[in-house]
Amino acid sequence: MKPIWIVIITVVVMAALGAGGYYYLNSQYVKEKNDLQSQVDDLNAKINAKSSNSSSSENSLSSQAVVDTSNWKTLTLPLTNGTLKYPDSWTLTKEADTSGVSTQITTYAINKGGEVYGVINEYKISEWVKGAGSDEPYQLSASDRVSLLAAVKDLYNAGKLTDNIKNDLNKYSVEFLTYAKADRVYMDYLKSTDGKSKGVAMIGTHSQDYGIPIEYHAFVYNPDHDAIIEINRQLTSFSTEVATLSKQYGTSPTDAQDKKVHADFVSLMTTTPRESLSFAKYMDEIDTSIETLHF
Repeated sequence: MKPIWIVIITVVVMAALGAGGYYYLNSQYVKEKNDLQSQVDDLNAKINAKSSNSSSSENSLSSQAVVDTSNWKTLTLPLTNGTLKYPDSWTLTKEADTSGVSTQITTYAINKGGEVYGVINEYKISEWVKGAGSDEPYQLSASDRVSLLAAVKDLYNAGKLTDNIKNDLNKYSVEFLTYAKADRVYMDYLKSTDGKSKGVAMIGTHSQDYGIPIEYHAFVYNPDHDAIIEINRQLTSFSTEVATLSKQYGTSPTDAQDKKVHADFVSLMTTTPRESLSFAKYMDEIDTSIETLHF
């Protein structure tokens, strides 16, 4: 029979070896687990970066710059009691109602240097949806207004611009949309900073005449306050891109020339980063103004 002290020493040694082995194996497991997680994190980062770059290339105009609004003015909208900020370089003039729909729409002309180059429109939707108050050809019928409002509500509820919603919106032109629906260069989701008003921004490229009279449109819808607020601004005179492409026109433009110039412009808009466009700051101003909408 072994002395008791030999038994005790043996037990202690075995216990130490067991603990050491467990510690070593556990350390190796933790290290391998951490190494594997690090590899997974690196892979996810690369996937996310690739996805981000892909989204950026598909819609290169969606990168809005940060705009300083500290010196901006504030407009209070009379129909809906909403407020929004606008650049101090803008002079707003409330236009007189000439269509008999003063309960539906309020319009402010945007002036700069004595020239009108855009408008801010406020729509009281419960009144607007009833239909136009005159035979004005650039106003939608009551039935079209109902259908368009349904698409706008779908956009609001979705909180994003899906292909189906875009297709529904693209069935209509004028009234917080661009003139010619077939010539919208891009349409991107837009919302106010407080997240309570949602809509879209887009570039229109066509009118009734030859040329590229580009306009930037942005609108948001707020169901709680029965409102759609729109800003649109003519950008042709600020665009060196348009001036360059317009050199393709002859003294008597043809349909073929016009079609090519528009195609070239669309291609340019979809391949050029927003910050590189000569009129990017004006788009940023409009987006930022819309985003300040508050009730």
